[in-house]
Amino acid sequence: MTLAVKCCHFCYYFFFVCLLTFLLFFYQKDLCDAWITTLSMRKSVALKRLQLQLFRNNWKLMTVLKGQMPYLEEWSSLEMEYADSISGIVEALTATILCLPVDGAKADIQDVKNAVGSAIDIMQTIGSSICSLLAKLSGTSILVSDLARIATQERSLMDQSRELLSALASMHVKYCSLQGQRVQTTHRRLKHS
Repeated sequence: MTLAVKCCHFCYYFFFVCLLTFLLFFYQKDLCDAWITTLSMRKSVALKRLQLQLFRNNWKLMTVLKGQMPYLEEWSSLEMEYADSISGIVEALTATILCLPVDGAKADIQDVKNAVGSAIDIMQTIGSSICSLLAKLSGTSILVSDLARIATQERSLMDQSRELLSALASMHVKYCSLQGQRVQTTHRRLKHS
């Protein structure tokens, strides 16, 4: 083989190696781009899933709250009723005590009997009013405690979602940085080869 033929073969070989290197670099870049796009889509899907879970939790909370709103709105009227009942009790008992005779005093038996009967009637009215209010308040108390428990759970889930999103964003930044370094290293290696 002559030198010209060897030189021609070497040029073809060198051209073929350069072409393969270029194609390899090109396909690696495409593969990295595809990988980055895939990761971006995975991140997007994960974020959408978290948003969907948050929406579901909010929906559940709103459903529970919607059912409890009449009770919560009734609470203010119950509170006023309760305060009015207590003040009425205090006034009635004060008035009844002031009407009763004191030691050493003489009183008409009929007047004492009427005063005691009046006090008993007032106490019975107060007792039925308190029983009615206690029944309403016990149901409302259970609902308010359930609502507080649900609000605490939602707050906890929101904190967990925030932490997961933060960790996911940090991991994505690290991954993109590593991918960029990998592409640069591959490019430098191909340049120096």
